Amino acid sequence: SVFISSGTADMEMMVSGARTMHKKLADRQYPNLHLEYLEFEGETHSSGIGVALNRGIKQVASKQRIE
Repeated sequence: SVFISSGTADMEMMVSGARTMHKKLADRQYPNLHLEYLEFEGETHSSGIGVALNRGIKQVASKQRIE
Protein backbone atom coordinates (compact mmCIF):
# COMPACT_ATOMS: atom_id res chain seq x y z
CA SER A 1 0.00 0.00 0.00
CA VAL A 2 1.11 3.51 -0.82
CA PHE A 3 -0.63 6.63 0.43
CA ILE A 4 0.29 10.01 -1.07
CA SER A 5 -1.24 13.30 -0.01
CA SER A 6 -0.87 17.03 -0.29
CA GLY A 7 -2.72 20.09 0.90
CA THR A 8 -4.53 22.43 -1.45
CA ALA A 9 -2.96 25.44 0.31
CA ASP A 10 0.54 24.05 -0.18
CA MET A 11 3.11 25.40 -2.61
CA GLU A 12 2.23 24.41 -6.18
CA MET A 13 5.48 22.45 -6.61
CA MET A 14 4.53 20.25 -3.64
CA VAL A 15 1.03 19.58 -4.97
CA SER A 16 2.20 18.95 -8.53
CA GLY A 17 5.00 16.69 -7.29
CA ALA A 18 2.55 14.56 -5.31
CA ARG A 19 0.18 14.37 -8.30
CA THR A 20 3.04 13.39 -10.60
CA MET A 21 4.25 10.64 -8.26
CA HIS A 22 0.72 9.26 -7.98
CA LYS A 23 0.26 9.29 -11.75
CA LYS A 24 3.60 7.55 -12.39
CA LEU A 25 2.81 4.78 -9.93
CA ALA A 26 -0.77 4.40 -11.17
CA ASP A 27 0.35 4.25 -14.81
CA ARG A 28 2.66 1.33 -14.05
CA GLN A 29 -0.32 -0.75 -12.92
CA TYR A 30 1.53 -2.86 -10.37
CA PRO A 31 -0.83 -5.80 -9.78
CA ASN A 32 -0.62 -5.93 -5.98
CA LEU A 33 -0.25 -2.22 -5.27
CA HIS A 34 -3.06 -0.41 -3.49
CA LEU A 35 -2.49 3.27 -4.23
CA GLU A 36 -4.37 6.21 -2.76
CA TYR A 37 -3.88 9.94 -3.33
CA LEU A 38 -5.76 12.66 -1.48
CA GLU A 39 -5.59 16.43 -1.42
CA PHE A 40 -6.66 17.92 1.89
CA GLU A 41 -8.68 21.09 1.38
CA GLY A 42 -7.12 24.18 2.94
CA GLU A 43 -4.12 22.33 4.41
CA THR A 44 -0.44 23.16 3.94
CA HIS A 45 2.67 21.01 4.25
CA SER A 46 2.79 21.83 7.97
CA SER A 47 -0.89 21.86 8.89
CA GLY A 48 -1.72 18.69 6.95
CA ILE A 49 0.70 16.41 8.78
CA GLY A 50 -1.83 15.21 11.36
CA VAL A 51 -4.62 14.38 8.92
CA ALA A 52 -2.19 12.81 6.44
CA LEU A 53 -0.59 10.57 9.06
CA ASN A 54 -3.95 9.54 10.43
CA ARG A 55 -5.39 8.71 7.01
CA GLY A 56 -2.19 7.11 5.73
CA ILE A 57 -1.80 4.76 8.70
CA LYS A 58 -5.44 3.70 8.45
CA GLN A 59 -5.12 3.09 4.71
CA VAL A 60 -1.88 1.13 4.89
CA ALA A 61 -2.87 -0.90 7.96
CA SER A 62 -6.24 -1.87 6.52
CA LYS A 63 -4.69 -3.23 3.30
CA GLN A 64 -1.86 -5.31 4.76
CA ARG A 65 -2.16 -9.06 4.47
CA ILE A 66 -0.04 -11.70 6.12
CA GLU A 67 0.79 -14.50 3.72
